[in-house]
Amino acid sequence: MGRVSPLVSLLVSTGLLFLPLCFASENQWVAVSSAIEICGFTCNQYGVYQLDRVPPAPILEFICPDKSARAFVRIYDPYNERVLVNETSGCCLIGNAQRSDTGDYALEWSGKDNWIRTTTCRVMDPVSVSNITTNRSGETVSVSVSYSGEEATVQWTWNGGALPERHQLSDSNKTLTVPSTDTGTFTVLVSNPVSRSSTEYNVTLPAKESESQSKTGMIVGILFGFLLFFVTCGMVYWIATRKKQKTNRCQYPKGMCWKWQSCESVI
Repeated sequence: MGRVSPLVSLLVSTGLLFLPLCFASENQWVAVSSAIEICGFTCNQYGVYQLDRVPPAPILEFICPDKSARAFVRIYDPYNERVLVNETSGCCLIGNAQRSDTGDYALEWSGKDNWIRTTTCRVMDPVSVSNITTNRSGETVSVSVSYSGEEATVQWTWNGGALPERHQLSDSNKTLTVPSTDTGTFTVLVSNPVSRSSTEYNVTLPAKESESQSKTGMIVGILFGFLLFFVTCGMVYWIATRKKQKTNRCQYPKGMCWKWQSCESVI
């Protein structure tokens, strides 16, 4: 049985020719060097599948015979070494995809029922974070991320949570500016439809400010230690004085106590 040619498909798609065909389409994003996957090669009846790159450039022909024979696959140049057809899953893999493979792929079925399925494939470079730099200016610090890849989305988090309003993003979210006192772990996530990459950066206080805070803490600790020492000495003195007063007090009005005697000795 003859197949529906790409030219006929083009005429049908533009409305210049009508045939009883069913159309379907889907989008697919693929990372460079991975594989384009096109499925739908199921042999439930006699007919022919034709996979073309649009504009018309044949990739393969897949013939479904009657049940007593095996399917026949013919792969065209220059796809001989790149195409793998899995008859069990009904999928075709076009390996080692490059950006030049971006485009439309049309799978046509000519049999009892005719249909065309189009896959729009976009091959793009995966993203990868390459570097993070910082720049301190007065009371703020700016953290900037560098990455490779395309159509990337950049997101930041601070200590695992969302950024507060005082944190400012600029340069398509590549740069984050925060107060220098907002220390902690900043995580940046760079992603696109085919990949994602993340890294962390710890913001700490400058050496002088950290040293100043350390000295302040040490002074507060010393003052607290002196205060505790004097309070302890005062309590000891007060307890000793109370004990001495109790020992030297006479309980009898006519009795008499010497300074070196206790009331018990007079009694």
